[in-house]
Amino acid sequence: MAQPSYSKETNVLRDIAASPNCRFIWTKHAKAAIADDGRVTGDIEYSLTNGQVVLIEWKKEILWRVDGYDVDGNPITSVIVAYEDEITIKFVTAF
Repeated sequence: MAQPSYSKETNVLRDIAASPNCRFIWTKHAKAAIADDGRVTGDIEYSLTNGQVVLIEWKKEILWRVDGYDVDGNPITSVIVAYEDEITIKFVTAF
């Protein structure tokens, strides 16, 4: 069975993340998860500009799982909520 392609969502994500007006919201869980991994928020934010949406989950909000790379080329997976109209990305977790 073929993997679903989330190219439209990936393009939306990259556009939002690259916007100078983008606002990032961090949940307590996301901040703790990146600190536990010895990363900083800039690594995760950067990974969205080169990342790809690989999974969409419908929960209380529509969650996108994104695989990308930090500034040093290390892989990062993030779970985010993208608010296209508000040019905002909420980080739920990262690993």
